[in-house]
Amino acid sequence: MDEYYGRNGLLSQHMPGFEPRVGQADMAAAVYDLLKSNDELPFVEQDQAQCLAVEAETGLGKTLAYLIPAVLSGRRVVVSTNTRNLQDQIIEREIPFIQKHIAPELQAMCVKGRQNYLCLYRWYQLYTEKQSSLLGDEEQETIQEWVGETTYGDRSELSWLPSHSPLWQKICCLSHFCLGSDCPENNRCFLTRLRRDAAASQLLIVNHHLLFSDLAIRKTGFGEVLPRYEAVIFDEAHHIENVASTFFWLLLF
Repeated sequence: MDEYYGRNGLLSQHMPGFEPRVGQADMAAAVYDLLKSNDELPFVEQDQAQCLAVEAETGLGKTLAYLIPAVLSGRRVVVSTNTRNLQDQIIEREIPFIQKHIAPELQAMCVKGRQNYLCLYRWYQLYTEKQSSLLGDEEQETIQEWVGETTYGDRSELSWLPSHSPLWQKICCLSHFCLGSDCPENNRCFLTRLRRDAAASQLLIVNHHLLFSDLAIRKTGFGEVLPRYEAVIFDEAHHIENVASTFFWLLLF
């Protein structure tokens, strides 16, 4: 890992103000060794997965200490966080840096719960009905223009729309409204596009709730939320106990 984290390594060359940290290099080496330890057993199913726990102090540079080894390992890895801020940091800062200097072909994306994405069928129903009580003419045209430009229909791109907007509840992707393959907008569906691209990505950035929702659904045998992956990295891991308990407690009742 010295070629990346050492005094004359890649990070030192391309990150202004970078200072080598022994702890960062040690963490990266441990992550890489763990991810490469079962190369001969891809997608191996085990009763007990191999684990690594790292307590990293603030300022160590832990995101790059696990992201670079994850990319170098060639494994499909899920990175699970507790906060949106950390997700944004990884997607907007760390991933572009790695793509520029280490792995130009790297495919990585952030995956959120389905309620964060626009349902085209529900939107066109609302748009054609012109329900002015929910939105004005200017807002309608703003969303309609955005529909033609957005890649995944992610609600966060509509910064002016309140997080608990009644409008969004009328047009987002909800499982009990989904028509699946019978939907007239199936070929243009944002959620279908998202899932296809996620399946082709090496790194998936999610939050703890989505990850444990996926695990809970897999345990019931009724499907999956995320495409199949080989390893999980928990950041902000001190939050996972409460999240995991919520999902797997519900399975008992």
